[in-house]
Amino acid sequence: REILLVSGSGSRSFDSLACLKALTLPAERRPAIGVAFNPFFPDRAARMRERARLRQKLNTGAVSAIWLQIGSDVLLLREALAFLAELRGVHPALRLYGSVFLPSRKLLAQLKFRPWNGVFLSAEYLSSVEVASTITCRVLDAYA
Repeated sequence: REILLVSGSGSRSFDSLACLKALTLPAERRPAIGVAFNPFFPDRAARMRERARLRQKLNTGAVSAIWLQIGSDVLLLREALAFLAELRGVHPALRLYGSVFLPSRKLLAQLKFRPWNGVFLSAEYLSSVEVASTITCRVLDAYA
């Protein structure tokens, strides 16, 4: 039994962190809980806030997995994977899950017209299926 706890972007009074803090089930009765982490914020301050929130979530003791958001900036991904490797030194049982798109013309057109909140894909990525596929392979190499 495993769940992914996601509250979405923006602030709200009861978000994923508040939910983790409010858990009352004993550890042996609760499902494994994963949380989302977005390493692709273009703004450094936003990335640091995301890291701080992830640390807070981990400090609740309820998190066993991290699911990384989809994005196209391989350098930011590599930087985040190094950060996550440090966290795994403190939380060795922590599981990491990456996310990638399998690009198609329809998906790229949809994302150009109406981008998903919190998903950061470069103009280069959105330019063609061939380019997106190449970048997706680079993302997969970063995860390997």
